[in-house]
Amino acid sequence: MERAAKKPIGYQKHITYELREKIEAGLKSGLNKAQIAKTIHKDPTTVAKEIRNHRTPSGSPSKAPFDCANYKKCTRGRECRTSHEVFMECTDYTLFKCNQRDRSPGVCNGCTKAPSCRFSKYYYRADVAQRAYEYMLRDSRMGFNLTYSEAQWMADIIKPELEQGKSPYAILNEHPELKISEKCLYNYIEQGAFEQFGINSLALRNQVKRRKMPKVRANQYRKRKDSGYLTGRTFKDFLEYNPLVAAQYSINHSVKLYDGAERPDSEQAIDHPVGYILMDTVYNDVSNGPFIQTFKIMPGGVFLAVYHDEKTAEEMVNGLDYIEKLLGPDVFINNIGSILTDRGSEFSLADEFEDRESGTCRIFYCDAMHSNQKGSLENEHLVLRYICPKKKDLRKLGLVSQEVLNRAVNNINSYSRKLYGGRSLYENTAFMMPEIYEALKCKGYSQIDKDKVELKPSVLKKK
Repeated sequence: MERAAKKPIGYQKHITYELREKIEAGLKSGLNKAQIAKTIHKDPTTVAKEIRNHRTPSGSPSKAPFDCANYKKCTRGRECRTSHEVFMECTDYTLFKCNQRDRSPGVCNGCTKAPSCRFSKYYYRADVAQRAYEYMLRDSRMGFNLTYSEAQWMADIIKPELEQGKSPYAILNEHPELKISEKCLYNYIEQGAFEQFGINSLALRNQVKRRKMPKVRANQYRKRKDSGYLTGRTFKDFLEYNPLVAAQYSINHSVKLYDGAERPDSEQAIDHPVGYILMDTVYNDVSNGPFIQTFKIMPGGVFLAVYHDEKTAEEMVNGLDYIEKLLGPDVFINNIGSILTDRGSEFSLADEFEDRESGTCRIFYCDAMHSNQKGSLENEHLVLRYICPKKKDLRKLGLVSQEVLNRAVNNINSYSRKLYGGRSLYENTAFMMPEIYEALKCKGYSQIDKDKVELKPSVLKKK
């Protein structure tokens, strides 16, 4: 099989001014587009596009302004020269056509009839084409690819959504009619495309800031001594108890957890539910509270929270009891096989956590200083902080009861997530863990219309 002919150097480069001069000279000589393309080592379609895009009208305006082919035989005295209405009603009008001007080569360069032709003419000129090309090259890299009306239309959609605390991804997921990418929307906002409509970079929920960590002495952090309740309940024990989670953790974090025979078999028979709960506590004032005990039920991902006035180990056990009653003992024990939390003193009553009304549910603890081992829940804390910001009196903001906290939970669970392909936590749980979702739905936890989702402190004061 013969090898295809090698394309000449510069075949895919931009057309230069010298090449444009050769195109103009070729047109004046009467060469067609294929012949010109061969001369300058370009594809004929490239030459055709160059001529079509950069040809310019020339010559004095025609006395008959509408290029009528029947102007010599006109029976109406050429009244169209003075009246547009007459032209629109004329049944004799026929548009003049010229093969050289309209088809090939597409301009009047080299036409012997051009000096006496009374119709509209187009010429290709190298200097004019070069100026147009240079302007387009600069203009395409400047400003925004938006008209004023397009920018205003987009701002009318985006502004109220940003005021509700939504991210650009959530806005685009709920409004596909915007037809731009997430990065493009970030660029428009940060570069000021919508400033005149009241949207600037400060409207974005998160502005990335690089903060230099202070230098600390190595002996400031001391390894905690394992207490008795941690025996058999470490993070490694959690992975051995949940081999499917271990396999996914190994992939996500690119780590080798076990050597040889120690590695648990992810396909082995599991005699307990594969679902598990991530648990933690969020608060602003350690002395006065309130304290929010947070839960994330995996793999569905639904987020739940329990309101407390005190942060004691007994209160945290009561919080898990609340979740068990919320789901129902049967649903809980059929779907939840284990709990993973941190080593905070409020979670030290391991035996009480495991002794459920519906049966036994194992509890495990993350390694010291490794909150990333329950990173999915930590990410939900970031969303919770939009409603319950740090360094604020949460009671003054309106967080005074479980009922108020449930409103915040409903908004968090109804918010579109990029991780789940635009689905909310409720929608993902309905797909992954339908029994859990139905139990929550019966207790008033349900999807909010995504246009009405709000991630602001004002949610706490709404009725």
